[in-house]
Amino acid sequence: GNVQKLTFVIYDGDSELSDISVVGNEGLTNVGSISQTLTIDSEYYQGSITHTLTITKKIVNVISIQSKEYTGEVLIADIEESDLYTVTENLGGTNVGFYNVVLTLKDSSNYKWETTESSSVEINFEITKATAVITDLAIEGWTYGDVAKEPTATTNIGSIVYTYAISLDGDYTSTVPTTAGTYYVKATVLGTDNYNGAVATYEFTISKKSVSVSWNVGSYTYTGNVLTNPTASITLVDGTDYELTVSTTKEFKNVDTYTFTASTEDSSLLNNYEITNTTKDVTVGKANAEIVNFAIEVWTYGDTAKEPTATTNIGSIVYTYA
Repeated sequence: GNVQKLTFVIYDGDSELSDISVVGNEGLTNVGSISQTLTIDSEYYQGSITHTLTITKKIVNVISIQSKEYTGEVLIADIEESDLYTVTENLGGTNVGFYNVVLTLKDSSNYKWETTESSSVEINFEITKATAVITDLAIEGWTYGDVAKEPTATTNIGSIVYTYAISLDGDYTSTVPTTAGTYYVKATVLGTDNYNGAVATYEFTISKKSVSVSWNVGSYTYTGNVLTNPTASITLVDGTDYELTVSTTKEFKNVDTYTFTASTEDSSLLNNYEITNTTKDVTVGKANAEIVNFAIEVWTYGDTAKEPTATTNIGSIVYTYA
């Protein structure tokens, strides 16, 4: 942008002359050529030379543009115009790929790009692939029969799909488990052309349902016969009553205290229920004997003796006389 002039040295033989005035070296400012005749303006020396002064275009380096990672939103290059060029196109895009940015020289008469003779140059702006990151994956455990809890997690990009398995490296499905046990939930963001996927896992437990045995115990008095065991049941999560097997270690007959145990051999039931209050002490009390309808018919001396009759609710009757 400044005046450019020829530079020269004047010699007398092998000696460089200084302080010699030369006229005709007007120079140029813009790109172009000019023929100039330089004349020595000196009392002691004479001479002239004709020379062509040429100013070429100044090279402008093409700048590089910083890429950006995919976000799902429209992205454009971070570039602003300068004293040498304007940004004539910077539309950017959304998906992973390359997008044109066009820079145009403000003064193409005196400046040129290093890569093209055109006044405009195209530069690639790249949107690169992102990587999904899953954070804060969690799920609260619940008790068998209760409403299942829902997992929660966050991702910086994409959508999370939840699946479940009975082991960390097991087969995951979308089916939410319902029986008691330890399980794993997997949060998955599937990869796309725009971002890499991600996976996270979390362990949780469905606890057994605690149920207390309901005992149906009567009043037991010795009868001389084997008595009927008490009954026991639990209420299942669906509201139905489930009858348990009741047993004791000795014959339920005589006056004594018996410890009854309620149990089941159904393993599927025990997988989901924690049964409490499974034993019950029951006492068989003494019976009170009662004699009724006691009678004996009178007989005449010399006749065969009559036999007394009576009934009792328990035991055997022994007759004596006085």
